[in-house]
Amino acid sequence: MLSFRRHPRLFWLPFLRAMLLFVVGISSLMAGWHFFYQEKIASQNQSIKPALSQQNLNFNRINLANLVLHWLEKNNFSARNLLHLEFPLWQNSKEEKSGALRKKNQSWEDLLCQLAMKQSPASFLVSASLPIPQPSVPPKATSKPVSSPATSSGKKKKLSRDVLVAIYHTHTSESYRPSDGADHLTRQKGGVVQVGEELKKILEEKYGIRTVHSDKIHDYFYNYSYVESEVTARELVTQYPRLAVLIDLHRDGNVPRKYTTAEINGKKTAQIMLVMGSNQRLEHPRWQENLAFARELDRRLQAKYPGLSRGIRLEAGRYNQHLHPHAILIEVGGSENTREEALQAVSLLADVLAEMIGSSRE
Repeated sequence: MLSFRRHPRLFWLPFLRAMLLFVVGISSLMAGWHFFYQEKIASQNQSIKPALSQQNLNFNRINLANLVLHWLEKNNFSARNLLHLEFPLWQNSKEEKSGALRKKNQSWEDLLCQLAMKQSPASFLVSASLPIPQPSVPPKATSKPVSSPATSSGKKKKLSRDVLVAIYHTHTSESYRPSDGADHLTRQKGGVVQVGEELKKILEEKYGIRTVHSDKIHDYFYNYSYVESEVTARELVTQYPRLAVLIDLHRDGNVPRKYTTAEINGKKTAQIMLVMGSNQRLEHPRWQENLAFARELDRRLQAKYPGLSRGIRLEAGRYNQHLHPHAILIEVGGSENTREEALQAVSLLADVLAEMIGSSRE
């Protein structure tokens, strides 16, 4: 009897045919899903891009960083919690969730911002469900002249017609540890903001110098503080073209209290340091003009209130001082001073600034 044996290779044909059909089916489903997803994202981007264009927003690293932070706070997420969300921007999830990508001095928010920059702004906003931000508006000076308390002669001084002094804070969270409980109030308005407000109040009420004070927070992401504060400084210079002085008000870092405190007129007073930039890193053609202004201010401080000034520190950076010939960075005390000592210091600083501004107007 003849027997027919199936060739061993033919035995696998049905199985291979089934596998091939399975792979083709799965590929078709994935292709269809990918097409649908891309169409959906494209339609969302088309709807969001006109809004972005209409508001003429400049989406750089800082804008995205602020958007991310706003979204995190609004939804009560920490940046670490955000690692568990499946946003398209997250790749190599095992590596990220293990914390292997966290570098020295780099926060989770910084890492998120860097990853976000790999996508187009519109795609990132859609994927993260972030709100469309509104352009920042510089603070407005009071429209009606306000009179200060009566002077010794019995007359009331009116405010100058133009804004002559503008104050802002690159490191808005800087604080005074004895009074505020910490060196920095992270993502909040620290003690330096109250010191800036006091300087504004004295200049206006005692000397009639119209002053504007921006309390906008610029150090959500500390490494990019000066990029963010430059936007505010430009707005101030543009909106108030007759500015006589542009002040970036800080307090010094962890310097022992004995090096940042003096006794002036019988009162403990935080000392003042002037920090000036140069053109070593970035273009700053008028840096010597800014330095000359700082030297004159320092000379007058030393003459009228000996011990108040700690002198001038010249640095390689330019600290937004290229925006105005009388732009200056002023450090009022250090983190170990009390806020009351800093307030006492700016009351004396206001006196000298008023003299300089008054003499330049005569």
